[in-house]
Amino acid sequence: MSLRKIFILSFILFCVCNIGVFSIDPYMKNDVTPQGIISFELIGTIQHAHEAFTAWGATGQMAAGLSIGLDYLYIFLYLIMGMSGFRLITQKTARYSLNVARFIRYFSFLCPLTALCDFTENYALIQLLTGSQNTLWPRMAHLCATGKFTGSALCLLLALAGFLFATFQDMRNQAAKESQIS
Repeated sequence: MSLRKIFILSFILFCVCNIGVFSIDPYMKNDVTPQGIISFELIGTIQHAHEAFTAWGATGQMAAGLSIGLDYLYIFLYLIMGMSGFRLITQKTARYSLNVARFIRYFSFLCPLTALCDFTENYALIQLLTGSQNTLWPRMAHLCATGKFTGSALCLLLALAGFLFATFQDMRNQAAKESQIS
């Protein structure tokens, strides 16, 4: 299977997984966790975790567990999508600038680091859901969620910058070819 097909397939499955995650999220939205699972990821303390559990009740807690379980598939999909997308962008930018391609390739390793943060965050959240009272887990989840969101934003910016660079170079080359013809 070509790299482009891998990217497209992982993107489609990523979108389907998004629908699943977002369909579960309303069961976790309340005054304590207004952003659903995202609020829980950033909860920070055992006390706030207990407040979330109480506000959710059994249904919300099951939804949180299901959401975290789906997130493991989500991580796998965005990792494949991200790495294949960065590889495609690197190939395209290399036609115009090896330095830009190297820069993108170097920083594309934020993608697996982001996934590692997400895996660790999920593990910490599972510990909370299964009743652990260790104050390490909510802090670790918060720290890893912050790393995940920051890494994701940086990866998206890097991918967009690489894509725009390559697109601009393509347009510039096309304009140069058209001016030579006329």
